[in-house]
Amino acid sequence: MSSRRHVLQLLAALLLVPSASFAAPAGSALLESYAGDWRGRGMLKGTTNETVVCRLSLRPSSANRFSYAGKCALAGEPLTLRGTLEYDEASRSFVARTNNRRFEGVRRGGGVVFTMSQKFRREGHSGTFSAGFSLTGGTIKIDFRIDDSTTGLSTARVQLQKS
Repeated sequence: MSSRRHVLQLLAALLLVPSASFAAPAGSALLESYAGDWRGRGMLKGTTNETVVCRLSLRPSSANRFSYAGKCALAGEPLTLRGTLEYDEASRSFVARTNNRRFEGVRRGGGVVFTMSQKFRREGHSGTFSAGFSLTGGTIKIDFRIDDSTTGLSTARVQLQKS
């Protein structure tokens, strides 16, 4: 498997697994403020340096719940993003769900940040990857870090703006 394809697969895994949790007085209103269509680009830096281009839609799907769907492209290869973000009134926490996983988040700077980290072992590669998905300051940011025993360290930040 090429280094580019391996990084692409890990990027897809990271972007599909955000996490977050915190108490917020206006949790649903915060999520509502990010509803709409978003676009942005960033740079993958590491064994390969390439532009990452993303688009994302965040839409209300039920009370206190928003669905997100989008795509990112790295060197012309598509990555699909899909899941839900919600504010749980009972526990006063933000929750992200994707690929049958549930993550709680942290409130930061008037926004919410979903983060995760996990070890991986795949096709001769092993290491750790971490991802962040944040809704802060009127932007959505996707950050990731892949520390691969074979290909080394790769990082990226994609900042999305409402379109």
